[in-house]
Amino acid sequence: CTSSIHLPLPISFSHPDRTGQHEVVHHLLESGANPNVQHKNDLQSPLIRVCSQKKKPSYPTTQLSRDIEDIRHNLTKALLGSDADLNISDKDKNTALMAALENGMHFYELL
Repeated sequence: CTSSIHLPLPISFSHPDRTGQHEVVHHLLESGANPNVQHKNDLQSPLIRVCSQKKKPSYPTTQLSRDIEDIRHNLTKALLGSDADLNISDKDKNTALMAALENGMHFYELL
C-alpha cells in the first residue's frame, strides 16, 4: 500500500526558532512523505511554496533574516534530496526555479 502524506506547507517564516516547522518537514520527509503533493487551490508543491516565500528587501539584515534564509536553504535541500520534482508548475505555470529567482533566493543554484 502506497500512501501520500501532505506536507504542512506553507511554512511560517516569521519565528523560525520558535516554530520548529523545519524539523517537522524533515521528519515527514524521512518518514516517506511525498514532496510532490500539490495544494488543491493553487497547485503549489512544497518546493514551490518554500521558494515563493518573499524576501523583505526593505528590512535590515538581522540574525532572524539570516536564520530564515538558512531554513529556506535547508528545506530546499531536503525537498530536493527527497526527489521533489522541479518540473511541477502551479496554477500560474510557475516552477520552483521561477519562484526562487523572483523572490531573491541566493541559493537558486540548488535547483
